[in-house]
Amino acid sequence: MVRTVCRGLAVPQLLLLAVMLSLGIAASAQTYVGTMTSGGYTQKAVEVRLTRLPHGEATIDMIQVKFAWMMPVHVDVTISPLKLDGENLKGDNIVPTTKGKRKEKRRVRQLAGRADADRLTFTCTMGGKLVSFTGKRKR
Repeated sequence: MVRTVCRGLAVPQLLLLAVMLSLGIAASAQTYVGTMTSGGYTQKAVEVRLTRLPHGEATIDMIQVKFAWMMPVHVDVTISPLKLDGENLKGDNIVPTTKGKRKEKRRVRQLAGRADADRLTFTCTMGGKLVSFTGKRKR
């Protein structure tokens, strides 16, 4: 499980996870499958992992996504840190990472959503494009 949770996390989140594991505090990760829309491009069967961290923080990992039909490859994108208050998810002015590299041009703004045991939905602006995701928990 540690390897699955660690994939795509930035260094501060990895350090926090290491401390959590040493103290016996577990992070909780759930995977959702659904539809992502970016501008006019829609991708179905997208996997998004939500990792709940202590102190009301969370990380979103978007697995093998494209933001336009003309993108030559699919990429994994991590958005972190996010605020998680119960089921409400929020974040603003976050620089996402791909393969551990910060992507300033894809800055995430006004992310808002809900996450419960069965569904994850969120919308945000990423690199100037409106991005939305709606998915059900992968069983």
